[in-house]
Formats: sequence, structure tokens, C-alpha cells
Amino acid sequence: MSYNPELSTTSLTEQLLEELSYLTGSEVHNAIRDFAATVERDDPNNFESLLGPFDAISHGLSVLGEVGGPFGRHKNIIEPLNESSRILGFLHRVMYAKVLRIIDYNAYGGGDLENMSRLVSPLLSASSNDLLTVCTLNYDNLLPAALLNANVAFADLASGMRSQSVSLSDGVALDGYMLRSKRDFPSARKVRLVNLHGSLSWFNVQGVGDVKFDIGDLRELEIWDLLEKSEHNTLKPLVILTNKKANAVRQPPFSLAYAEFEKQLESSTHWCIIGYGFGDTPVNELMGRQLLGRWFED
Repeated sequence: MSYNPELSTTSLTEQLLEELSYLTGSEVHNAIRDFAATVERDDPNNFESLLGPFDAISHGLSVLGEVGGPFGRHKNIIEPLNESSRILGFLHRVMYAKVLRIIDYNAYGGGDLENMSRLVSPLLSASSNDLLTVCTLNYDNLLPAALLNANVAFADLASGMRSQSVSLSDGVALDGYMLRSKRDFPSARKVRLVNLHGSLSWFNVQGVGDVKFDIGDLRELEIWDLLEKSEHNTLKPLVILTNKKANAVRQPPFSLAYAEFEKQLESSTHWCIIGYGFGDTPVNELMGRQLLGRWFED
């Protein structure tokens, strides 16, 4: 399921370029503003042009982490690595905070929750007591909100056994649920929600792991401002924003989401595709393999 025309790449890019044009503050903020000014507004690939370098930064951060370990006792090596990691991490957080703030804002305008509820209702009715697995490409929390409005107890990638207090920055902590590391969905829950490319409420927290927070708590904390303004925090949003998904979906938590997606494609009796433009290669490959398998079986 994919939904919300305000979050098309064209609309999202227009909003993002407009907001970045007014960005000021630290050297990092100024660098992002100047970079955004070089992106052609009429380029059909401008969303990828904007976000692609920041995907590369995300990969670079993991590489720096691997390199730094063996040289931890050598000050002249580790200090430049740590400084590079700090600057790159701040660049990544500022840009992702801008994008995710826009996504969050658009998701809750114009009665979208009501529209989403109208989409969900017939799916719930059709599934009756059978397992219904909803795989979504949306990052926002409209879909879980619509399920909750329908009084549906559903399972998602968050392990709901026990919440824990998680420190996000100096003096700031929120309750959250660890994301699953294996396909251990409770069988009693007949509705499963699988966010294939992440969620606004998913974060990797340094020293803790991958955590799902309540989106209301995050908004009250003004999480996007916290990400954008703080050079020193332990948070990394868990979303895949660009078309460079082939490698990202092999890493947790996305690899688990795709494993569940593939399992349910294989075992389901009916597929219902809503609002998807078939623009994501990993999704298309999984569906294509399952369709070919079914044709050969028949």
C-alpha cells in the first residue's frame, strides 16, 4: 500500500527545496543550503540528486566506524576520523530531519486519516478471521492510526512485550519498543503491519539498537528540531528515502520486513495493491518471483 499525493517525489522535492533555500545557522546548515541551490528544480531526478549524497554519507558513517576500531589507541588517526564522523553525521541528520518533518506535516493534513480509514475498512471486512498482512511503503503513521480507529489489535515490527526507557540526548528519554530481530509475530494477532522502508517513529539509538517510539511522544519532544539543531545526539532515523534501496533492504530492520513480505506473498491467497506505481526494484523483484512461481506451479 502506498498513499498520499502530497508525498510524491515531485511534491516532496518542491517543498524541500523551498525550505532549504532559507536554511541558516551553522556551517553545516549553510553547506546544505548552498548544495540545494545547485539542484535543478525542473530535473525529474532532483529528489535523487538531493538525497543521494546523504545516502552515501550514511554508508560512509558505517565505514568510518569499522575503520576506527582497530586504530583506537592512535590519537593522530582516531581524532580526525571522529571529527569526520561527527560532521558527516550532523549533515545526515539535518537533511533527514528536513525531509521527515515535511512528510510528517503532510501526512496529517486534509483529512488523510479519514481517507485512510475508508481504504482500510473493506480490507478488514474481506479478511474476516484470516491473516491480513498490510505491507506499506509509507513512512507516516496514518495506517496504524486507521487500524487503531477501527479497534484492530495488530502486530508490527516492534516487539510489544515490554517497553523500556531510552535516552535520546542529554536529559531526554522516551519509552520505546525494540524492533524485532526475527519473524516472531504473535499468532493471535490477525493483522500484521509491515513498514518495508521504515517509519517516522523508528530510530537507531546508539548503544541501544533499533527502537520504535510513539509518534505523539516524538512530536511533543519536537524530534525534528532536536535532530536538526543538535550536533551531538545518538539518533539515526530508520527510513529509506531514495531509489538506492537494493543494499539498504539487506540490512536490519528492513531485511526482516522484506522477509515477512516475501513469506506472505508466497502463502497468501489474495493480493491487493493500492496506490503503488511499481517504481521500487526490490518490491518488484519479490512480486515478480512469486508470480512466476505461481504460474509454473499451475
